[in-house]
Amino acid sequence: MFEFNSVTSFLAYTLLISTLLRIIYTFIIRNWNYFSDRNIVFERGIPVLGTIFGNLDLILGKKSMPDSLYDVYKKHSDRKFVGIYDLGGKPSFLINDPELINRISIKDFDSFVNHFLMFDKELNPLIVRTLFAMSNQEWREMRGTLSPLFTGSKMRQMLSIMVDCSNEFNTFVRNDITSKSGTDNSLEFDMSELMMRLTNDIIGSTAFGIQMNSLKEVNNDFFKMGKEMAYAIQGVRAAINIGFPKIAKLFNLKVITDSQDKFFRNAIRSAVAERRRMKIERNDMLNLLLLAQEGKLSNEKDKESDQDTGFATVSEFIAARKAEKLKNWTEDDLVAQSILFFLAGFTGISMSLCFVCHELAVNLDIQKRLHKEIVEVNEELHGKSVTFEALQKMKYLDMVVSEVLRKWPLAVIMDRNTNKQYVMEDHDGTKALLQPNDIVWFPIYGIHRDPKYYPNPEVFDPERFSDENKPNIRPGTFIPFGVGPRACIGNRFALLQIKAILYNLLLNFHIECSARTQIPLKLKGNGMAVTVEVGFFNQLRLRN
Repeated sequence: MFEFNSVTSFLAYTLLISTLLRIIYTFIIRNWNYFSDRNIVFERGIPVLGTIFGNLDLILGKKSMPDSLYDVYKKHSDRKFVGIYDLGGKPSFLINDPELINRISIKDFDSFVNHFLMFDKELNPLIVRTLFAMSNQEWREMRGTLSPLFTGSKMRQMLSIMVDCSNEFNTFVRNDITSKSGTDNSLEFDMSELMMRLTNDIIGSTAFGIQMNSLKEVNNDFFKMGKEMAYAIQGVRAAINIGFPKIAKLFNLKVITDSQDKFFRNAIRSAVAERRRMKIERNDMLNLLLLAQEGKLSNEKDKESDQDTGFATVSEFIAARKAEKLKNWTEDDLVAQSILFFLAGFTGISMSLCFVCHELAVNLDIQKRLHKEIVEVNEELHGKSVTFEALQKMKYLDMVVSEVLRKWPLAVIMDRNTNKQYVMEDHDGTKALLQPNDIVWFPIYGIHRDPKYYPNPEVFDPERFSDENKPNIRPGTFIPFGVGPRACIGNRFALLQIKAILYNLLLNFHIECSARTQIPLKLKGNGMAVTVEVGFFNQLRLRN
């Protein structure tokens, strides 16, 4: 018979067993029958890891998270919603019906105002101050304050910076090809690295007013820190903070490390101090943020404020706030919004550019037609830099970009947190009563690849977005930037940047497959986002 040597050891073992039982109850037993008790169709997955992350092929590295999500969506795509378990074991709902997604996101928005990503304020002070993580009235005020940053006139001002960076990029690549390729006039590039460096320079210039020169200075601090933060946001530390916030706090697992926090604070402080000392005004995002901070950012609705930058443009639902000095605007707010814009451009835009380059290399007929449109516009401009109006008029360019965002969306899934009781009803009459803090998910990756909405979804076909076919696209089935008031505030900026870069890239280079181009592309096993298995490699050949 087992004997304890002392009262202390007995208490220690008792505490250990009670802790284990509590963990088992919290993550496994408590919610185990949540959906079955309510007669709701659901996918259980694995305790603690949940439905999506509990996919055995994902755990073994044979499947990516987007593909795991797609499996659940395909199995239940005929239902309006299906029960799933989140990372950590919390029950939530996957909303498969586009009409219900629109109703939740727009018509019934007051019941789903917030995201559920509630990070600890002490552990992640900058993340909680980003627009994405803010809640309720605080979010409304910040959204209204920042919305004038993305009107047509402001985008026009930032386009010139994008074009300048693109021209420097083209010169660098041209010189690289000329010096290394001999008479072939073509060279293989790691497009992921190349596009991250280009977008790093553009976002650094348009957001911070800092000349990065990442193409030549390959080890510059901004690029290194940006890369580290981008991986952290999509990595294990972020997942633990989201799924197991108490564990993250216990082990001090910050998403943005102290060194990264310090670096970006110092960079922005330095840039702001220099501008104020030298009385510098620049048409970039930092200048606009400073104007917003001081209550000087004009919210007057200019004639271009509602102009689209493409079919994927999302209308702004939150009215711009009256231009007044923000009493509670802290340094954290300024740094947080700057970091948010930086990471969105650094990761999302660069990845979209990699996918579009791959698709154009594989589909040369599409590249040829797009190049023809670009040449025609360039001739109309007499070789001068592309303008905001010219990019708006380029229908085929918009069709190509839209199809990339359809097939390879920037976000594979989006969430909403329930504010108050809400009833959902499925086709068969099944009802689900949502309670405050229940989570609903929109499976964007699955919807974008559903053959009900897009026949032969694996085929890259820009004709889906022609003037003739646009009316056939069902609302809620094309949402690369989200939908409703919580949609990505920078969608116009992202679309404009992608188009400006593509315009200048194809004007100068022919994009081809190289020996290392993977056809078809396969998503990386264990990957949390839309990342590919072997990377992006293309041959760039000089035109003219």
